[in-house]
Amino acid sequence: MTCRASHWDEKGLNKTCATCAGLHQCQTCPTEFQLDTVDYGYNYYYRRLIVTRWLDLGEGRTPEDPKWKSHLGSGDRSQAKPIPFEAGSIKATFEKYQVRPFLSRRNWLYFLFGYGEIFEHSW
Repeated sequence: MTCRASHWDEKGLNKTCATCAGLHQCQTCPTEFQLDTVDYGYNYYYRRLIVTRWLDLGEGRTPEDPKWKSHLGSGDRSQAKPIPFEAGSIKATFEKYQVRPFLSRRNWLYFLFGYGEIFEHSW
């Protein structure tokens, strides 16, 4: 986040920075995340930071699943045993399925232009 904040106004660098652009992985649990910026408003004067994360919560068959337990955050995280996974695999698994967008049309417009009220869920 510090890196992205240091070049917040440099649109090209936001997509190409070797430190903060692209997909990142958690060191102790099967999680991937990505930082993006979106310009919006009149003449795209405003910019918002979008944090998207993808989590592998395991198969859901037992509360003892190591993938599930790695997300619970109990104990000393520095002593946690990493759960190995292929970089990009969690995001790819999620995105290969057709899912309904989280934001409704009205909420998306609110997000882009910042006026009106958010009042509905898309589900």
